[in-house]
Amino acid sequence: MNSKHVRDAGILLHLTSLPSPYGIGDLGRNAYAIADWMEQADIRLWQLLPLHPTGFGNSPYAPRSTFAGNELLIDLEALMHEGFLSPEDLASLPSFSDDRVLFQKVQEVKLPIMRFPRGIAPQREENGSMWTGKPSSRK
Repeated sequence: MNSKHVRDAGILLHLTSLPSPYGIGDLGRNAYAIADWMEQADIRLWQLLPLHPTGFGNSPYAPRSTFAGNELLIDLEALMHEGFLSPEDLASLPSFSDDRVLFQKVQEVKLPIMRFPRGIAPQREENGSMWTGKPSSRK
């Protein structure tokens, strides 16, 4: 078959539109659930829209950086499972709207909890250019 006559099905769904108890869809379990559903439905294309950190108006088309990813898309539950956050950290977060993303509120809540997660001791790399840390051993 000539490949120029092949058709595929796809969806247009930004990660921020996925349901989440943390105010904004992310790269967590709901993203994996959509990918699993797409595989079962033989849907091969997922257009995500830009994944840069948003700038003016929280538009994915006005990024603060073209080289970075949007930190709001980080899965807090994955950070908890890796030992960077505790279940209490997540339980302390406020509830969010189910039908819209309140970007300002999400930024005010989600960014500080990720800045220096529990058990991280900031350390400079040998070259002095970067802060790093290791998660604590507690689970």
